[in-house]
Amino acid sequence: MQKRFTSLPEDEKKKLMQENEERSAQYSIDLAAFEKSVEGRRFRAQSAVHAKRTRLRDLKDKFMKEEPKRGQTAYFLFIAGNRAKVAQENPDLKGLGPMMIKLGQVWKGLSDEERQPWLDKEKEESAAYEERLKAFQETDDYKKYLRLSKHVMGFNRPKSKPKAKKGFTVAMPDKPSGMPEAPKNGFLLFGDTTRESGGPKGIKEVNKLWVDLGAEGQKKYTEQAEELKTKYDAEMNQFMRTAEGKKYFRLKAIADRKMRLGKAKERFLGGASAPKEPKRPLSAYFIFLGEKSSSVTSANRADRAKELTAQWSGLSPEAKQVYESKAKENKEKYDEEMKAYRSTSGFKAYERTLDQVSGKSAKLLAQKKAKQAVMEKAKAAKMVAKVARTGPSPSPSKPAAAPAAAAPAAAKAGGDDSDEMGSDSSSSSSSSSSDSD
Repeated sequence: MQKRFTSLPEDEKKKLMQENEERSAQYSIDLAAFEKSVEGRRFRAQSAVHAKRTRLRDLKDKFMKEEPKRGQTAYFLFIAGNRAKVAQENPDLKGLGPMMIKLGQVWKGLSDEERQPWLDKEKEESAAYEERLKAFQETDDYKKYLRLSKHVMGFNRPKSKPKAKKGFTVAMPDKPSGMPEAPKNGFLLFGDTTRESGGPKGIKEVNKLWVDLGAEGQKKYTEQAEELKTKYDAEMNQFMRTAEGKKYFRLKAIADRKMRLGKAKERFLGGASAPKEPKRPLSAYFIFLGEKSSSVTSANRADRAKELTAQWSGLSPEAKQVYESKAKENKEKYDEEMKAYRSTSGFKAYERTLDQVSGKSAKLLAQKKAKQAVMEKAKAAKMVAKVARTGPSPSPSKPAAAPAAAAPAAAKAGGDDSDEMGSDSSSSSSSSSSDSD
C-alpha cells in the first residue's frame, strides 16, 4: 500500500492528503464536543478509574508476590481445628451450611476458659504476621510498589487548593425522633449474631460464612428479616397518619421535588455545551433609568429614585414613545430567542422532567376531561330546552300524536271507561299530548 501510494499522481495524492486534513479537523471538533458532553465526561472518568486499577493490579502482581498473609481469627482457627471432630460426632450433618451452623453453636457455647487457647493462638499468629510484614516492608520490592502506587494514585503531586463542591443540593428535613427505623436484612442480622458470638468482625469474613451457609442456612435469618419488615411497615403506616409524620413527608416531598428539578436543570441546562437562557429585556421605564441615573447627583438613594420617577412622569408622550419602542424591539428579539431556546434538546429534556415532577401533564389532561364534561352537559341541557320549546319530534315508525284540539273530546269519550291510573290507551295519548303542549 505504501508503494502504491508513493506512485500515485501528485494531484490525486494531494486530494487524499487534503481529505485527510479535513477529516482530522472534523475529528478534533467532534472529539472536543464529545468530551464536553455528559457521556464524554463519564467515559473519561471511567477510563481513568479503569486505567488506575489496572496499573495498581499490575504493580501488585509484580512487586507484592512475597507479601505475607494475615493470620486467622480465633473463630476460624477453632473451625479448622474442630471440623473433623464435629463431623465425626454428628454423622447426620450433610453439607457445608449445616456444618458451619453447628460449629457456630459449639463456639458460642464455649466457656471463657475453653475459648482462651484459641484467642491466644490468634494473638500468636497476629504477632508472627506483624513480624513478617515488618520484614517485607524493608524489601526493595515493597518500596518500589509503595513509590509507584503513590504516583499512580496521585499522592506525589503538588497539593492544589480544594475545589468548591459542585452539584445542586437541597436541605432535607430532619427525621423525627419518633420515626421507625428501617430493619436490617438477613445478611446484617447474621453478621450481628456472628460478632456477638465472638466470630469474625470483618465484612469479608462474615460474607464468606454467609455464603457457606447456603440457602437452607440463610433461611432462618431471611425469615426473621421478613418479620421485622412486616412490623416496620405497620409502624410506618401508623406514623404516617400522625401530625409529625404528615409534616415530615410533606416537607420531604417538597425537598425531593426541588432536588429533582435542580438536578435536571443542572444536567440539561447548566453545562458548558448547554443552551443559555436569554436574558429578560428591560421595560421602557428601566431603560430610561439606565440612561438618566448618572445625571442625578443626589447622595441619598431615595431622593435619586424620587427625582428619576418625577422626570419619567414629566416626559411627553413622544419622548416616552422612544423608550417604549426600544423596549418593544428588545421584547420581540427576546421572544425570538426564547422560541429558539425552548426548541433545543436540552430545554425539552428539562421540560419533560418538569412535567413529570410537577404533574403538569396529568393536570392538563384532567382539565381537558373536565372541560369536555362541561361541554357535554351544556349540550344536553340545550337539547332539553329545545324539546321543551318545540316538543319531541315524532318517531318515523309511529303515527304522530293527535292534535291538541282533539284531546278534550278523546278524554271525554274515554272518561267513563278508563280507570283512575289512566291505563286506557286514549287516556295515555291525551296525557302525552297535554304534556307536549
